[in-house]
Amino acid sequence: MTGRRWLSWLGFVLALVSMVFVARQLFALRADLSVLLGNPRLLIVIAACALTYAVSLNLLGYGWAGLILKTRNNALDRQTLMGVFAATSLAKYLPGNVMHYAGRQWLASRYGATQARIAAASVGEVIATLAAGLSAAGGLWLWHIAPLPAGIIATVIFVICLRFVRHPLIAMFTCALMFFVGNILMLLAMTLVVSANDDAFAMLACAYLLGWAAGNIVPGAPGGLGIRESAFIAVGTQLAIASPALIATLAVAMRLVSIAGDVGFYCFAPYWRYRTALTKSTRPL
Repeated sequence: MTGRRWLSWLGFVLALVSMVFVARQLFALRADLSVLLGNPRLLIVIAACALTYAVSLNLLGYGWAGLILKTRNNALDRQTLMGVFAATSLAKYLPGNVMHYAGRQWLASRYGATQARIAAASVGEVIATLAAGLSAAGGLWLWHIAPLPAGIIATVIFVICLRFVRHPLIAMFTCALMFFVGNILMLLAMTLVVSANDDAFAMLACAYLLGWAAGNIVPGAPGGLGIRESAFIAVGTQLAIASPALIATLAVAMRLVSIAGDVGFYCFAPYWRYRTALTKSTRPL
């Protein structure tokens, strides 16, 4: 068995262990969870956040398409590539956590993109997205202990992103950072619904982003399922930034948002194909 297959199987086993851990945590907190998740206002917020999440995923698609289009290949356009990104998004939930990349390789190549360019774009997306997530987590941690320096650093990063946004990798990083800002706001909305105390929210959001990063880089975990939640619960509980029941509730709620949002984002694929066809039909001869 090759090293890559061993790594994939190890990630799959880790995902199963993580799901068992999450299940045990949820079972131990079932009484509190039933009260929190039974809150009708939380269910409304989850539905609204799922719609917002679906729309915000277009930011990642926009950045990924830009990484391919940097060669200025006139046979391709951003709308077509965003349709490819949306159409293959649900494949992340297949075993291996890599099938969405394979889907992009196959589908984008049918529109004229080279295999090397697609692969390079996917690598760039992973690097930029992970860097954006960890940067946001680091910024939240710094904000918790020193708000002024955190604000200054955030301003500097914002100015740098605006200055070099024409560079495809910087644009991908900026899009991912905006995506994570949206996630943080969704988490804040849910926190305010289920808890009146948001004093340690910066660290709570930091723990969530670290969990997201862990779920994103572990191979074999479909959609980071189990990994993201277990890391969020473990880090949040270890830091004692909120009650275990609250952290578990937010972990479940954000997973519901991401799954529903991914399904909603998949529905954008026909829209982008329609936009592409409309653009081509109205293009002057």
